[in-house]
Amino acid sequence: MAGKSDKRQKRHKLLIEKLKQDPFLTDSELAAYLNVSVPTIRLDRMHLNIPELRERMMELATDATLPDKSEKYGEIIDLKSGSSGISVMVTTKKMCFDERDMVRGCCLYSMAESLAMTIIDEPAALIGVANIKYKVLVTSDTRLVARGEVRVKRENSFIVWVKIYNDQVEVFSGKFILNKE
Repeated sequence: MAGKSDKRQKRHKLLIEKLKQDPFLTDSELAAYLNVSVPTIRLDRMHLNIPELRERMMELATDATLPDKSEKYGEIIDLKSGSSGISVMVTTKKMCFDERDMVRGCCLYSMAESLAMTIIDEPAALIGVANIKYKVLVTSDTRLVARGEVRVKRENSFIVWVKIYNDQVEVFSGKFILNKE
């Protein structure tokens, strides 16, 4: 009896490892790889709480489209709701292009947009227009400071200016027109 249990544990370990390598494998591909029947793979998946292929694909798609909550673009350190705010962020290698130590523009934009949205403090708002300028290259391990200010407040919209600095050097500026929903 111990032989069957050892064999099963080894198969379970191989199944888990194989799905970590390639989560898009079908039950029949897994069965061929492990030299067992498809029903055995299904029982093993149920025993290990591994979802079927369709559910695994949906989980991966959800993980790929939803931003990681721990991966913020700027931490608010000062806020005057409806008026102004300051956020800081230290850039990481993860924010850089693979081949160069250059922070992606979307990270700077996200920092500025997040600050602008936080400053206006509206439950629902859309960026209607964004006029942005990337002024200086930013590398990893750089401490950035973003300063934002509401310049114009109308009934259904706000104009917010955000500038991002590395030391005293302006690296990004953006004018955002935010519309209330």
